[in-house]
Amino acid sequence: MRWLLITNARCVKPSGGITMPRYPLNPVTVGLSLGLAGALLALGSYRSAAEADVQRVEDQRVSQTNVLVEYIEPSWADRNRPGGRRDGGASRGGPCAPITGQPNLTALVPTTLQRFEPEETQFDTESDSPLSTYTSVLTFTTDPQPLLWFYFPYEQSELFTLELILQDEGGNTLEQTNFVPTEQGPGIVQIPLSTEISLTEGEQYQWYLYAHCAASQPEDPPVYAKGWIKRVPPPAALESLPPRASERQRAALYGTNGIWQDALTIVAERYREQPQDPEARADWVSLLSSIDFEPSTLSTLVAAPWLKVGSAAEVDR
Repeated sequence: MRWLLITNARCVKPSGGITMPRYPLNPVTVGLSLGLAGALLALGSYRSAAEADVQRVEDQRVSQTNVLVEYIEPSWADRNRPGGRRDGGASRGGPCAPITGQPNLTALVPTTLQRFEPEETQFDTESDSPLSTYTSVLTFTTDPQPLLWFYFPYEQSELFTLELILQDEGGNTLEQTNFVPTEQGPGIVQIPLSTEISLTEGEQYQWYLYAHCAASQPEDPPVYAKGWIKRVPPPAALESLPPRASERQRAALYGTNGIWQDALTIVAERYREQPQDPEARADWVSLLSSIDFEPSTLSTLVAAPWLKVGSAAEVDR
């Protein structure tokens, strides 16, 4: 056997009897390597945990190594959908302005851009979009008493009340309830409908969530989000699930069938109850990542704490 002569190398013979070259450590190379490693560690430290989670979920979704809960826009939804407003802001420094660096009051719902055809739709289409289009906020549920989920960017001392209004398609008010935060914000809250409310299958309802702040004056423009929710029959695929199917399987089925509200509630409640479960967090990040939030808003939402609210009537007792 012939050996290629390598300058500055010493040959050693391992226990197997084969002679291998051993290279001396070059101090310049070692220094560069350590410097590069330190730079990479420093760079990585600036990425927030939320941003890293979002990227990890995207990588996992692409690799298909595991099925995550995500939302797919339903193909069966009506072409003409009602308009809405997913987030409601206020002027910086004014009443109900979010804490610096925080998103506005935000409903956790998907939006779709619709072509404005006023002669073919009976619904309100308020929007900041170009005149030929408008933003639709319509989600679906199979639950007669679904939960609504929101992010509010206020400290407890700044927010006076959250007011939920629910109306039918005719504009008749079915519920008007005030809630107050019982924990320090910002964070994510769930708003329940009144126990006296039961959504009818096949009908859709408009909701409003107003933020009333301690410093607000009557002349100040309202800060609110609004949208629509429609109760639909359970997807046929739900019947094919085994009797012992997990809540995660049900959430995945709801998500892929466009039933956002039910998928969100299952995933949110699971993650809230099991915050250390990597699978629960991955599903939470995946579901929010599958709709059209801006990257900065998405990073805030996936890392936001869970906050409790109570009805104003109960808290005042």
